Order: sequence, then C-alpha cells, then structure tokens
Amino acid sequence: MSTESHEFLARQPAAVDSAFAVLEAVARLGPGVTARQLTEALPMSRASVYRIIKHLVGNEYLVRTPDLRGFVIGERVRALSWPTAVDPLVSSARDSSGSGSGSGSGSGSGPGPGQ
Repeated sequence: MSTESHEFLARQPAAVDSAFAVLEAVARLGPGVTARQLTEALPMSRASVYRIIKHLVGNEYLVRTPDLRGFVIGERVRALSWPTAVDPLVSSARDSSGSGSGSGSGSGSGPGPGQ
C-alpha cells in the first residue's frame, strides 16, 4: 500500500466523524439551520463544514430548505433510522397486547379496520 493510500485511510474515520457531527448539529439546531450557524457550532474549519455540507446535500443526507438559506435532515437519514425506531415500538405494542411472538392468524400484527 502506498504512503498516500495509507494517509487517506488514516483520515477516513475523522471524515466520517466530521460528517456525523454535521448531521447531529443539524438535528440539534433544527430545520433551517444555516451553514454559518453550523460553522459557529462545530469545532472545525469553515472550509471543512462547507465541504461536508456539499457532500451530504449531494448524497441527499441533507436537503436545502425551499428558500435555499438553510438545511434539514434528508430522507436518506430518515430511511436509515426507520427500522430501528419502529422495531421497539412494535415489540412494545405486541408485548402489552399479550400477543406474543408465536405464529398464528396474525391478529396481533397491527391495527386492522376500525381499530
């Protein structure tokens, strides 16, 4: 492996951490947070924040607000969190209804008509 490749691989975890820091800041600061607000809230250079924002927007992890002034969490982040967020809710509902996890007619699999 070349020295250049090794240096790139050594930087990757930091880049991933930085991207997650930007996503977490957008979630914490709320919909419509501006790039400037993100640069003020994060301990990284302005250039790094803007580069990460550009990458996250390009990959739909962040989406620009309709007025193009700010950002919101994108659908790709929501898609990643959906199975994790739903499973505990479904398990909790199933446990509280006493349906258990056995196979049956599926009567405990969720709300039906009129429920």
